[in-house]
Amino acid sequence: MFGFTEDETLKFLKDYDLEYCFPIVKEYYSGYKFYDKEIFNPVDVVNFVKNNFEQKRKGIASEIKTDTYWCDLVSNKDKS
Repeated sequence: MFGFTEDETLKFLKDYDLEYCFPIVKEYYSGYKFYDKEIFNPVDVVNFVKNNFEQKRKGIASEIKTDTYWCDLVSNKDKS
């Protein structure tokens, strides 16, 4: 299994004081189920936290931003 469980994702968000973003992360980055566990795309979750925490740390986080990080990673690989 490759990905973050719901509990792992929530803990990761809490570690960066972004737990209020969980509904957004769940909507955008929970991609599949493994048995009864909902699995979140780790590339997307890590990049979401990185980008939004950095904005928050700088004091310029006026809104939460989502992106298709996984798609960008794949398309950049194809270009090289």
